[in-house]
Amino acid sequence: MVLVGWASMEGLQFGLPLAVFASTQSADAWYYATLYIYLGIPPLFRLVTLIFGLQLGRWTFFEASKQPPTREIRAVTEAKTLIPALATTLTVAVLHGFLEPESELHRPDTGSTPLQWIVIHLIHPFNVLALVCGLVRAPQSLVARFLTSPPLAKLADLSYAMYLLHYGVVTLYVFAFNKKWSTEWELLQSSEDASALNPLDYGAVVLLVTALAYPVTHWIEPRVATWLKARVETPMPPYHALP
Repeated sequence: MVLVGWASMEGLQFGLPLAVFASTQSADAWYYATLYIYLGIPPLFRLVTLIFGLQLGRWTFFEASKQPPTREIRAVTEAKTLIPALATTLTVAVLHGFLEPESELHRPDTGSTPLQWIVIHLIHPFNVLALVCGLVRAPQSLVARFLTSPPLAKLADLSYAMYLLHYGVVTLYVFAFNKKWSTEWELLQSSEDASALNPLDYGAVVLLVTALAYPVTHWIEPRVATWLKARVETPMPPYHALP
């Protein structure tokens, strides 16, 4: 039910602008419809996503704590994780593109077509669910072991800090190295002769963000969490003082 709600929010967010574009054949109508829905839906959409994530996490811990699965054909075990992983990869590579900056909320005259954009967001929720189910049911598969390898586990620890830092790092990178970057809202460039970001620039940004995320994750976040916890939690009275 929650998954259906998630997919419905995605369908509304991107399906309504698609219908507007199909009826008007106007890129501007598509753009403004997308912008209106994009700004209006997120609060409800984020709530649905949060509920879905909580329920999925509870189910994952419950299944993972059960007895190991019985022996099965190796090909079946691998297929449980490999198929959703390949489906996600193909969705990103074929429909979304890879390292191709899209401008102005994926307008049909500048980036992906409206049909591609809605297909992407309708497929991803089910890909994610299928992959998580596969990882729980087949923890010994190659994909599961790869995702739990030490380098990726460390990257997972840094991922939240990377998410918080990446936009600022890219913005500073643009002005520091005379680059041009088309964001969803505006064009950032340090000068008239600035060159566009390329895959090498993306690699440099990823390395820089990762390097900055390490001290944030291991030094700043724990201290901030301890500081907040000390001010939010009410100390328990001694046992003998309880009524």
